Amino acid sequence: FVPIFPKSRESLPSDARHCAKETYDNTPSYVLAWIAIIIICGAHYSDHRNQRKPWMKPPFGNSMPYIQNAMPRNAFEFMRPHIHFSDNQNKKPSDHPCYNPLFKVRYMMNELMNGMRKAW
Repeated sequence: FVPIFPKSRESLPSDARHCAKETYDNTPSYVLAWIAIIIICGAHYSDHRNQRKPWMKPPFGNSMPYIQNAMPRNAFEFMRPHIHFSDNQNKKPSDHPCYNPLFKVRYMMNELMNGMRKAW
């Protein structure tokens, strides 16, 4: 398994070293934890702007230790723009008859459902 996010700044290209404040291990279990946090946040919050709340202390957020222990907030936010399950070039416009509002997550949902069917 090759890590996407290098552990040391020295392994980055010289022009990218100034951007890397922190680095994180990218293992399959870390990606699964990231997906689980997205699902949990989707169950608790209807707006993606509230996805920082599990790491915030009350009264401004909902402190969720199981999320805080699984992954630091900065690692979660770092991974969000880098992981994609679909190609945006294939997205249909909203007025198209084949428009799918779940286009970006459909592949992941299908894979999760297939895995659950096999395990059930």
